[in-house]
Amino acid sequence: MPALVQSLQMQHDPLAFLKRGQNRFGDIFTIKVLTAGKVVVLAHHDMFEKVFTGEETTFLGGAGQEMIEPMVGPQSIFLSDVADHTWKRRIMLPPFHRTAIQRYTDQIQKIAEDQVATWPTGRPIRLRERTQEIAMDVILQIIFGVEDPERIRVMRRRLVSMREPLNAIIMVPLLRRDLGPFSPWRVFSRRRAAVDDIVYQEIRTRRSDPNLEEKFDFLSLLIKARDEDGRQMTDSEVRDQLMSMVFAGYETTAIGLAWALELLSRHPEVVEKLRASLDAGDQQYMSAVIDETLRLYPPLFHVARRVGKPVEINGYRLPEDAWLMIAIILVHRRDDLYEEPGAFRPERFLDERPPRYGYVPFAAGSRRCLGMHLAKLEMAIVLEHLVRTMDISPGRKKPDEMKLFHITVVPRHGATVILKPREAPDRETVAG
Repeated sequence: MPALVQSLQMQHDPLAFLKRGQNRFGDIFTIKVLTAGKVVVLAHHDMFEKVFTGEETTFLGGAGQEMIEPMVGPQSIFLSDVADHTWKRRIMLPPFHRTAIQRYTDQIQKIAEDQVATWPTGRPIRLRERTQEIAMDVILQIIFGVEDPERIRVMRRRLVSMREPLNAIIMVPLLRRDLGPFSPWRVFSRRRAAVDDIVYQEIRTRRSDPNLEEKFDFLSLLIKARDEDGRQMTDSEVRDQLMSMVFAGYETTAIGLAWALELLSRHPEVVEKLRASLDAGDQQYMSAVIDETLRLYPPLFHVARRVGKPVEINGYRLPEDAWLMIAIILVHRRDDLYEEPGAFRPERFLDERPPRYGYVPFAAGSRRCLGMHLAKLEMAIVLEHLVRTMDISPGRKKPDEMKLFHITVVPRHGATVILKPREAPDRETVAG
């Protein structure tokens, strides 16, 4: 089929489209898409291991992300490879360490409580829109360190507005040119300039803040960070890493939360078990619920690599510059790794762990997502608050379906549920 037809089919239902290819051709096959032309799809965990543990010069992660450059900027860690990527990751890693992110627990808890208090109850609501609001406030307060409510409002409006034309720009590279005042690229460029204006203001203000050493938001930590030679990031490098965190941490975490609540609304037995485990002070089942959600619906259904030098995978010789799609969503639903792979069964993450590369919602290796621990902490806090304070039931008869948005897999109907307030819990609770 032509690239346009294949791209539209993948946009409509990425799992069904890729599954057809896997069923017909096996665990390695080629598709054609508008964004990259021919793409080699990998759908086996052993192939994942070869890529994730291979030399960075062979499997280039930065070169495989060029489609998101308009959003994140040319100096983003996502677009970096080899030594540049290693340096940026070393600078950025400490604030996202598993223990470091615990300092944000109370802040995320308050954001969740404030946002959920505004949600309507007793009628169907599209949760993806609501979880996006939570995720955006986490980005603004924890990543950017913005405290002023009016400043938060302005930044939220500009960031959300900038993302609206992105789907067309990312999916159709030909649209990355100025075709007139109402063309997607002109609209996006104007809105990106408005975002850059306020982001650079924040960077300059923070650099001159006499209390900088006492601040622990990501922007402040990034400005303070230096390597062993005393080198630090420039303003433009800081800007691109901030936008990378917006891209990686806003949509994906919001989508993960929406899918989790859609699943919980249809599995009251899981909700009851989750409440019981939380009452007992046990977070293991919450972790299993999150892991199982991200197994079924990894927000990034694949990660891309560009072949830096000829390599062989499963007997196939791949030339330099070939595009690879590491199809996470296919491996997560392999029946040789998971019994009844389409079923929502959190217990599978309590009983035993999947093969090392059979569960990779945050990728793996040297390019594993920096924000993994923050994303899971945010999901755990929000989910705990909701299951403790609300009864959750489906807002539609049928389970929600997948569709592609940007490079994420989102609920087609927004994860529609009905929330009804429960009686207040008898004791104070702390998530995380």
